[in-house]
Amino acid sequence: MSLDELVERRHVFPTPWTSSSNMVDGWLAQQGRSRQIVARANSYGAALKMIKGTELVVMLPKSIQQALAGDGGFGCCEAPVGLPGFCLDMQWHQGMEKDGANAWLREQIDLACDRQSK
Repeated sequence: MSLDELVERRHVFPTPWTSSSNMVDGWLAQQGRSRQIVARANSYGAALKMIKGTELVVMLPKSIQQALAGDGGFGCCEAPVGLPGFCLDMQWHQGMEKDGANAWLREQIDLACDRQSK
């Protein structure tokens, strides 16, 4: 999708927070552009339900698109060239370092992320 196509489309903004923008909007602002957000959803899953059967679009990470949208009748395309990716870091309280359940959860997240990167 080109930058022009991206900003011409109407978007659903998925966020559980009250923020009115995210990294996509920050990047668009650097390009001197903005997108038209016509609806908000509190999750990626809810956003996908909102766009089904409409001309609306939602921008989401590829791994989430593959997990949630699958063969659900959604079209998919790459973001405009230049849109930066992002990285998520795990953090936990130092006192939980040796907690068995916490260590197990961190290991499961590591394994899931490793599978996604291959």
